[in-house]
Amino acid sequence: MNSPAPRRRWFTGLGLIWTTTSRTFEAFHDHDLGSLTPLFFVLLLFAVVLYLINAVAPIAPFVYSLI
Repeated sequence: MNSPAPRRRWFTGLGLIWTTTSRTFEAFHDHDLGSLTPLFFVLLLFAVVLYLINAVAPIAPFVYSLI
C-alpha cells in the first residue's frame, strides 16, 4: 500500500523571512560572497518594514475614520 506523500512545510510571515535569511547567509558563506552581506542587510530591512506595514494596513481605515 502506498504511504501518503509527506506534508509540505508552510512558512508564514516572519518565519518565512527568517528561513530565507538563514539560507541566504549559508549560500554567501559557501560561495565566499561575504561582500554582498551589507546589500542583503538593506534588502532584509526593507522586507521587514514592508511586512510590518502590511500587518497594520487593515486597521488604517478605522484610524482615518477617527480623525
